[in-house]
Amino acid sequence: MACAACGQPCSLVSHGGSIDGRRWRCRPCMTPKSVRDGSFFSGSHLSLRQLILVVYCWARDMRQTAIMHEASLDSKHTVVDWCNFLREECESWLTNHPQTETATPIWHVSHFVSIFSARVCFLQQVPRLGHVSHNAEDNC
Repeated sequence: MACAACGQPCSLVSHGGSIDGRRWRCRPCMTPKSVRDGSFFSGSHLSLRQLILVVYCWARDMRQTAIMHEASLDSKHTVVDWCNFLREECESWLTNHPQTETATPIWHVSHFVSIFSARVCFLQQVPRLGHVSHNAEDNC
């Protein structure tokens, strides 16, 4: 990664003051940068391990209670927020990356939000990203 201040290569260094324990640092100008900068993890107070587990479990269609368990989270509210956020990111990606000729048409799905529950829509576009249940208690 290049330093935004001087353009020189940065190094990944230990940093006890951050939740992740590491950060980028430019050796010539000593400019620090979070490993989360520029990602949708940047505003979260969860550890990267927890965040990656939430994304992975969500992509595997796990129930919210299972996501809470796997990511060692105490708040269902946090899991619900992340599941909603991930769905919104998928919607944005699909909007910004129109389907190809080989992809299954996504606009033939009865509800726009059903794009996320109709797995066939993702098979040739992106990896399986999640599931919308009509029972909000069960799934993301």
